[in-house]
Amino acid sequence: MFTPLPPRGIHTTLLATIHHSRAALPPLTSASHLHTFLLSPGSGSGSGAAASPAAAERALAAAVRRGELRRAAAGSVAAAGGQGVLHAAGGTGRRSMTGPAGAGAGATSGGFRIAVPGSGVFIKLVSAALEHLADLLRKTQYRELSESDLREKWDGGVVGDSEVALAKKMRGEFTGVVPGRTKKWKELQGLAFDWVLREAVGAGIVEVFETRSVGRGVRLV
Repeated sequence: MFTPLPPRGIHTTLLATIHHSRAALPPLTSASHLHTFLLSPGSGSGSGAAASPAAAERALAAAVRRGELRRAAAGSVAAAGGQGVLHAAGGTGRRSMTGPAGAGAGATSGGFRIAVPGSGVFIKLVSAALEHLADLLRKTQYRELSESDLREKWDGGVVGDSEVALAKKMRGEFTGVVPGRTKKWKELQGLAFDWVLREAVGAGIVEVFETRSVGRGVRLV
């Protein structure tokens, strides 16, 4: 999900913020991201790649049945651990959170909506990343770029570690932007381009296509 922290180019204050923010994120992923993963070659979903979104959904359902994943709507009791989760954590009071005492299972009057701690931070981060990726494509003439060019823009044209780049830096010549000044690190905690691209494909924001000359391209839908 995240790019490893670079050895240089990020101020210690920003480094501390990134470490704290990453640690606060819950172990969640979106259904759209899982669909993209299951549809990709080598995902282990069957014959190398799932044949369709329906096949990806079947593979996801099978993983839930095997107990490898838990699927629940955001804000539901199941998403936070199921009935009795407060008692399991040492809390007191009624075990059921579906309604007032004596009410049926479908009652919701006077109830609460709960969520996994940190889920709001996760959603906010992913939403900002998707918006940034889409904005990079909106600024192009045809709302599309080669994957390599889009990756470079996502990384912010940071200073490279090649011998040529280091030699230019020693001479005081411009070689790019230091990581700590890019949106990727200042606001998006170093989210990896490949992870964000899969999320965007699964959410239907972009599509990936093959070109005849420069490899894969990415187009804003």
